[in-house]
Amino acid sequence: MKLSSPPNVDDSNTTGIENGSLQYPFNTIEEGLAVAQNQDTVMVATGTYTTSYLLIPKSVTIIGAGRDSTIVNGEFVLSSQLSSIPVFIYSLRCENVRCGDSDTITTITPLTIKDCQLQTLSDTTKSFDSTCTFLFKNNIVIDSIRIDWISSQARIEISNCTVGDNLSISSVSSRKNILILNNEVARSVNIWTVSRDDTIFVEQNTISDSLIILSISTYPNRIFNNNIGKGIRISALASKGHQITNNVISDGGIFCSFVALDSTLIEFNELMNGGIDFSSKSAEVFIRKNNIISSGNRTGINFTSKSGGWIDSNSVTLPYLPPTGVPPEHDSLAICAVRINSISFPGLHDNQLEGGSYGVYLKALASEVVRNTITGPDRGVYLEAFSSRVDSNSVTNCADDGMILKSHTDYGDINFIFLNNNLIANNHGNGIRLKNFATLGTDTTGYNDIRDNTGYDLYLETPKSLTDTILAKNNHWTHITESEISEFDIYDQNDDTTLALVVFIPFLLTDVDDDTDKDFPTDFVLCQNYPNPFNPSTNIKFTIPNSDSPLPGGVSGGLVTLKVYDILGREVATLLNEKREAGRYEVEFSAEGGSASGGNASTIPSGVYFYQISVRPSSVSTKGQAGQGFIQTRKMILLK
Repeated sequence: MKLSSPPNVDDSNTTGIENGSLQYPFNTIEEGLAVAQNQDTVMVATGTYTTSYLLIPKSVTIIGAGRDSTIVNGEFVLSSQLSSIPVFIYSLRCENVRCGDSDTITTITPLTIKDCQLQTLSDTTKSFDSTCTFLFKNNIVIDSIRIDWISSQARIEISNCTVGDNLSISSVSSRKNILILNNEVARSVNIWTVSRDDTIFVEQNTISDSLIILSISTYPNRIFNNNIGKGIRISALASKGHQITNNVISDGGIFCSFVALDSTLIEFNELMNGGIDFSSKSAEVFIRKNNIISSGNRTGINFTSKSGGWIDSNSVTLPYLPPTGVPPEHDSLAICAVRINSISFPGLHDNQLEGGSYGVYLKALASEVVRNTITGPDRGVYLEAFSSRVDSNSVTNCADDGMILKSHTDYGDINFIFLNNNLIANNHGNGIRLKNFATLGTDTTGYNDIRDNTGYDLYLETPKSLTDTILAKNNHWTHITESEISEFDIYDQNDDTTLALVVFIPFLLTDVDDDTDKDFPTDFVLCQNYPNPFNPSTNIKFTIPNSDSPLPGGVSGGLVTLKVYDILGREVATLLNEKREAGRYEVEFSAEGGSASGGNASTIPSGVYFYQISVRPSSVSTKGQAGQGFIQTRKMILLK
């Protein structure tokens, strides 16, 4: 029978006449499907339709009156004889929809299911052709979604759905995008593939348990803006990179395991009681700007890789955790704010780390530890390296040692651990415990602020076989004179200067005698700022000598410029730029708006800064020589 219009179905028709028209609809959906042609629409009215198996033999659209009112007690099954024309199912309730019957090996029919309620969505069709798309949108699934395909060349999208249990997709071979968007899932989302040639998108979902993506070889994953209860796990052998961004994880971490990995971003995530655990043989990965808060059950950021890796601008907060009792070089079980085990690690930069057994535990042949703020762990930094730059870090208020440094012994006594511009202060153990060899300052480097530690500022625990000179010049110690520093601030447990000899020249501070303010100074002086570290303001004193001074050019006043720079050399503030005569002066610098003398700094973050004075002469000395001017730079530390 050929209908003049698409068939209608209504089980309340009691007239005894059924022709599929709106006036005389069929009583069953099977009757409507039997007469429908390709691209027809079968309209199903409000009612309850009982059938265990509804075979869809044509590429049709089935529309119910609503998922609360059109109830089908059975499942829909797409016939193996269907063409590549789509099938649509809208606005009804059913048990399940399967993409193929028992004879189906390869499905070629696109399928869309929208605004429906299903008891479960379960499909085990062997193969999906490239002509397919699978769109499942705006649906409610009482139980779970489980899709098990051997091979899929179809694009899959599950969006705006509510799922009462797990959402699982598996396909040995996957060739098109898998999109999981804007869903509420009561348990976990699991995606498993062996070989995958396109991207998985998991965005804006609420997942009560975990997100798990496992594969052998993959294209990138894009995991954005999800709320996840118990964490993210991603594992693959070879992968083309991932983006894990702006996710909130309530009680779990991000766990990533790879062999080879292209560029990957893990950034802007909020982990409320967990951490990031990343391992790979080779990885170009950026872990940055994440906020990690943990009760102390796991390390904040745990990174293991032979090469690659940048960890920067993260905030990690752990409770204080007591020591494990194991020597630091073997303390593999300690909970750390950051733990790194690598061969070549490009950079640990600009992180705010609080608490734990260690702030940083790092083993690498080559590494950089720069501009990190570490406060409140048991030990601040454990560093075991061959070549490492440790620059402009702040390590304070540790329950034990601030830094423990150990060079790799595989390379003999040759070692290149350099420390510059670090603040290591107010720790309840030693400032630095040196287990082998490091350079704390040469004639042109150093400028570490190592002071006010309960133990020694520098404690040498070097082997008796070590006979090298340890350079520690240009540092600020707790005491000022060389004799006091040697007696109170530096200690060698071997007590033998023929072995590890420390060569230090203190970075002496010059102060101004207030009782001599009426006298003309005879030397240029740029004093160390006070207080230092400071928050939010500090004072900077300087003197300009009179014209009879024997020092540079016999300057008698001139154009004085005093500027503040950050660690990268960028100008932060101009505190002074005007003519001054010989005399003593003082300028205040504030991190919350410049200086009381007219500076222009806006609010700036914690870190290491430099202030530089330059004086261009305005006169000729009494000895008849032209003035040559004066430039000097000092370091200061803002610690909020």
